[in-house]
Amino acid sequence: MKGMPCSEHRAAELLPGLRMEQFGRKAFIKSPPEEEDLRLARQGLERCAAILREGQYEMVVLDELNVAVHCGLLSVQEVLRVLAQRAPGVEVVITGRNAPKELVEVADLVTEMKEVKHYYQQGVPARVGIEM
Repeated sequence: MKGMPCSEHRAAELLPGLRMEQFGRKAFIKSPPEEEDLRLARQGLERCAAILREGQYEMVVLDELNVAVHCGLLSVQEVLRVLAQRAPGVEVVITGRNAPKELVEVADLVTEMKEVKHYYQQGVPARVGIEM
């Protein structure tokens, strides 16, 4: 979901051992997703599957994966298949709104963050160092 530069890149520069990979076009996904979006999402999921199987990392964050499923870029079944194949001891964090109930059911921990008010809705663009 985040193929464009964002503030998380700064964290990767500051935190040793943090590695980031992004998948997707440098554009917002429109509904329904275009074929290129679907291809890149599948490619990203397969890369994540390989990382999870290797077991090199103690924690892997699949940022905005819930949104990718909600938008139809990936199916819940594809994600569950990847999670089932992860190496023992690999903690997986999945972020994003609209978590599918199937993922919530298999999760060990679920936290829900809810937007109450956001300046973006008032026309304020994303700010450098915060959202991008």
